[in-house]
Amino acid sequence: MAAQLFLGASRGDVGLVRTALRRRDASPDTVAVTCKCMLHEDSCVCLGYSPLHCAAQAGSAGCVELLLNAKADSSVRCRRIRFGVLRGDEVAVVTVDQLSPLQVAVSCGHLEVTELLLSRGADVLQRAKEPPEDAVSLAAWAGQSHLHGILREAARDQAWKLAAGAGSCAARPESFCLEGSERLMQNPRLLALRNRILARQEKREERSPRREAALPDRA
Repeated sequence: MAAQLFLGASRGDVGLVRTALRRRDASPDTVAVTCKCMLHEDSCVCLGYSPLHCAAQAGSAGCVELLLNAKADSSVRCRRIRFGVLRGDEVAVVTVDQLSPLQVAVSCGHLEVTELLLSRGADVLQRAKEPPEDAVSLAAWAGQSHLHGILREAARDQAWKLAAGAGSCAARPESFCLEGSERLMQNPRLLALRNRILARQEKREERSPRREAALPDRA
């Protein structure tokens, strides 16, 4: 039955995926050991490649939604695999490692699936191993310029939520550095944001004594 689930997801067959998920022993987080690449004749090892990866690659929002409703893990990562990326009018077979379903959808340029995964909490800041990029950078790497806007907006929203969870950076900018999570500090965009906040605070502190000294003595 796992084979039926993978087959339905890779073909974007909503009916087949629904039927496979109805079985009592069905698991949306089943992983493939080996598979047959649909874009060329050679087999490739796809350890950690889930049905959600298949549906994301196929661009099937219906299958992705069924799998998410069945509690599929949107953060699961594939291992080193090859898959097709549409670049211009040609499909290029590329090697990737540790991609999430969102990153697969982005690399393949599937707007509807990308929006769906983002709306269901997929991590836009998660970085792949090869190429070592997050979803925003992967869109540029794969030439999917039509996804840049929604990904940048999602990255900003997620960054602010993470910052809010680490403490109020407006009230205590230093907490952004001292209390932020490891993932927060590894993101270059958030690091730059933290540095700007700290720089503004330092400027305010430097100007404050000068303003007080410049006030006339009215006593």
